[in-house]
Amino acid sequence: MKLDIDKIIFEAPVEKSFAALARRFEMDVSTMRYRLMKERKLEFVKQVIFWATDGKRFKMKKREMNASSEVEKFNSRYIVNPTSNCWEWVGTIRPNGYGVMYIKKERLKLAYAHRVAWSIFHGELIPGMVIDHQCRNRRCVNPQHLRQVTPKVNATENSLSVSAVNAQKSFCKNGHEFSIENTYHRPDGGGRCCKKCIMKRLAENPRFETAEQIKARAQRYYKKNKQKILERCREYRRKKKCLNMH
Repeated sequence: MKLDIDKIIFEAPVEKSFAALARRFEMDVSTMRYRLMKERKLEFVKQVIFWATDGKRFKMKKREMNASSEVEKFNSRYIVNPTSNCWEWVGTIRPNGYGVMYIKKERLKLAYAHRVAWSIFHGELIPGMVIDHQCRNRRCVNPQHLRQVTPKVNATENSLSVSAVNAQKSFCKNGHEFSIENTYHRPDGGGRCCKKCIMKRLAENPRFETAEQIKARAQRYYKKNKQKILERCREYRRKKKCLNMH
């Protein structure tokens, strides 16, 4: 069904609500709002209804005016995308693309809309876990499109981040395979390196030395500066002895 935008704008001051407009044009409220949003006329229709209601504060759904629970508030702030079945958040959107809403616990708190959706439909989030959007739509709050994962899985799976792209590579930039024998995992968890490339850099760059080379250089330094080192040691012992006496 093709949406007649001009006719909707003409009828908006008469009907004075989205629910009445939807009944007038025989369609679902969420579908009407979604199509208006795609045509970039949603805000204009909101203003028309705002003026028609004598300046009363307008909400996306009438039931939100009397909403007494977080569930009702949540349900009044999304629209269903009929193509992807995403519940797209129409409330406040942060610069990072995620929707937010205020919830009341000990005090009023700003929370991400997709985390609120998870707590409503699946219960409280396990500490240390995060919510992953399987549809890759940050505005989506459909609980069927969400899953609870670890931060590592969230960064490496179902993602286009640098970490995810590098995790899928099976060869280093020089063409060496990341096999079990040829892969070095950094102890700080910062990633993996190719052992063949490491050995090549050690051989070509004099700044990188093996343990034997470092030991030999230390011995040469000691033989060359033996008297200075011994004198420093004697001076250190004298100072330490004086401190202990006091």
